[in-house]
Amino acid sequence: MRLGISRTRTGRRAGAGVALPLLLLLAAAPALGATVKSISLKDAGKGTQIVVEADAPINYHDFTLESPDRIVIDCPGAALSFTERVWAGREGSNVKSVRATEMGWGKETGARIVLDLAQAASYGVSQVGNNIVVAIETSAPAIETPSRASTASASTSGDTPDGRRMSLDVQGAEIQTVLRSLSEFSGKNIVASREVKGVVTLRLRNVPWRHALDILLRAQGLGMIDQGQTIVVSNLETLRKEEMERRTAERSQEELLPLLTRIVPVSYANADEMAKSVEKTLTKRGHIEVDKRSNSLLLTDIDERLDMAESMIRSLDTKTPQVEIVARLVDVDVSSTRSLGIEWGAKNLDLFDAGVGEDITINARGVSNPAATMKIGTVKSFGSIEATLEALETQNKANIISNPRITTVNNREASVVVGQQIPLIVQDFAGNAVTQLTTIGIKLSVTPHINVGNKITMDVHPEVSDLASQATVQGGIIINTTMADTRVMVNDGETAVIGGLIRSNESVTKRGVPVLMDLPIIGALFRSNSTTKAKRELLIFVTPKILNDQSASN
Repeated sequence: MRLGISRTRTGRRAGAGVALPLLLLLAAAPALGATVKSISLKDAGKGTQIVVEADAPINYHDFTLESPDRIVIDCPGAALSFTERVWAGREGSNVKSVRATEMGWGKETGARIVLDLAQAASYGVSQVGNNIVVAIETSAPAIETPSRASTASASTSGDTPDGRRMSLDVQGAEIQTVLRSLSEFSGKNIVASREVKGVVTLRLRNVPWRHALDILLRAQGLGMIDQGQTIVVSNLETLRKEEMERRTAERSQEELLPLLTRIVPVSYANADEMAKSVEKTLTKRGHIEVDKRSNSLLLTDIDERLDMAESMIRSLDTKTPQVEIVARLVDVDVSSTRSLGIEWGAKNLDLFDAGVGEDITINARGVSNPAATMKIGTVKSFGSIEATLEALETQNKANIISNPRITTVNNREASVVVGQQIPLIVQDFAGNAVTQLTTIGIKLSVTPHINVGNKITMDVHPEVSDLASQATVQGGIIINTTMADTRVMVNDGETAVIGGLIRSNESVTKRGVPVLMDLPIIGALFRSNSTTKAKRELLIFVTPKILNDQSASN
């Protein structure tokens, strides 16, 4: 047996001697003339596992190369039984490719397996039966270079004791001996059951000691239970049975404990909504009731579970920030929109394509091609363009339709409707004609999400509907509807603009001689009519503002 473990502090090379004096035993040499049958790659936790399958134990040694980063595993005396010798790495892994070839070292021939890495990383090599298992971390500090490979090193840098790194090289060692070495290195009490037997061959380079323990247990079909300072190692089936017995005993004990009732008031959240989350912490005997009048929860269960449920309620019942949504609906002449200084397609917006349903009817009086013209922009503040809008309004080039304000809590939808209700005659399930009121006009739904740095993401859903010029189809009414869904990110107090809702308006102007132009028959000789066509654009300005306690009280 050969076993070596040593440790150093970060950035310092380990000494030539090992830190833990261990019993050295002579190991049986692996059989020569082994054949590599296959090489496979698979995900393994936070890294990638490469399994080299052979028909007999392989005599191997590994080392690393740089520029580019590679792990090389030489297998003297081994042969390859397959023709395909290049494998692509798995998506998202640190292994770019795996290459296998047969080569010679003087008079000796064998197989060489090369793992091409995206970046240098810690790795471990273990021999499990006839197979060689290589575990490579996804991202980690640089692996040991050839100049340091002869020195078994372990780093104590790590943010936590569990992150301390080590190198481990054992051949034919008793697994109990390796576990004692890991216990001494980690400072943890590792207790192994009588079922933990056998010898193990491991070669690990600069890996966290917990990772080394995982590889060791996985290779031997063992498992562990971490109890803090003590780690219990045993057969997987034994651990499963013990865990089931422990849970059964806990449930039996819980059934003997008395049930208690506790009233927990909810200050900020909705008690009815919170009950669904808290219910999962109760036992089968426990139950929860909601008192809507006082917005409180009535919990019934054993004392321990009541403490857990109350702790969860206190954690979830926090004050939710409020957001004031100020919306301005402005009808503007298309030729005048450039003077407003709107920054269309601003970089700080997370844009989604606006869409229109397939059942929408659009004609000359409706919105023209909204899917193509829908656009999103921002202005620093509505006050910067307010004077311009007032000037346009005096020239009949702009019309402020509505200026609603609504306050909602974070992550809750706020809705604004500007329009009118019209009666529609529809049929019920029995085929009877009934009158149903339908709202047409402008509907705006905004759901704010407060982000870090007082940035606000808004899910905005505008919907514009109007009566078609041809008002009847088989006695019904045609309604033109345009809608879109978009997500906009703005700063606190910044204004988002939704535009592109174009309408075509026609106006007829009569000119002529007073009195004479109104005479029948001959009046046409004294008057003239002129038709003016103009395109109008509906702009929706949305300004979110985070309310603090002082602003909310005002």
